Amino acid sequence: MLRPLWAVVPYKGRTNPKRRLASHLSQQERAKLVHAMLDDVLSELLASELFDEILLVSAASDAPDLANQYGIAFYRDRSTNLPDALIDASRWLKDVHSVNTVFIVPADVPLINTKDLQKAVAKHQFVTVIPDQHDVGTNGLICTPPNAFPYVFDGKSFKPHLEAAADRNLSPVALRLGSFELDIDTADDIFAIRNSSKQSKTKTYLESIPLRDHTGARRSARESQPET
Repeated sequence: MLRPLWAVVPYKGRTNPKRRLASHLSQQERAKLVHAMLDDVLSELLASELFDEILLVSAASDAPDLANQYGIAFYRDRSTNLPDALIDASRWLKDVHSVNTVFIVPADVPLINTKDLQKAVAKHQFVTVIPDQHDVGTNGLICTPPNAFPYVFDGKSFKPHLEAAADRNLSPVALRLGSFELDIDTADDIFAIRNSSKQSKTKTYLESIPLRDHTGARRSARESQPET
C-alpha cells in the first residue's frame, strides 16, 4: 500500500549555504540561489498533484514562513545532521500522521519534472533510490514504510542506500531519472543549469548574475560558459 504518500524536502536555510560555491558566488548570491532552487522543487511537487502532503524539514528561521507561503506542512529539525533530521521527520510522519510512504526530495534538484515524479511513484514498491548524474549521491528516495532502513545522505549515499535496504531484504530498485540527475554543488553544475532547456527560477537567477572564476574575477553568464 503506497498511500498516504508524503513528499519530504529538507531545507538547510540561508546561513552560509552551498559553501562549495563560495569561490564563485557571494554568500548573498548563494542564499538567493538556495531560495530559487527550493521554489522550483516545491512548485513542481505541488503541480504534480501526486502527494497527499508535502513536508518541509528545517531548522532555519525562515522555514515556517516559507511552508506557510507554499501551503505545505512544516517539521522543525532539532538534529545535528541531515540523516537524523530525515529519520526524525519520517518517524513523526509515521507515528503522528500514519504515513505509509515518504518520497524524499532534496531542495537543490531544480530540474525535476512531473513526468519523472509520476514515473518514480508508479514504479515504486518498497525502496526506490534515484541517483545523481555520477551514481554517487542520492537525489531522490522513496521508502515504504518510512525509516524501513537507515538513511545515509552524506553526499555519497547512492550505493550505501541500496546496500542498507538490501540488508533488510527490501528489494531496493535503482531508478535513473534525467530530471533528478543534477544538483548544484559546483561551477560546472551552474553551467549545466544555465544551458538546460527547462525554464526555472534557478536558471533565470543564475543567468542574471556574473560568476567569479578561479582568480576571483567576475564574469557574465555569457563569458562564463565553458569552452567546447
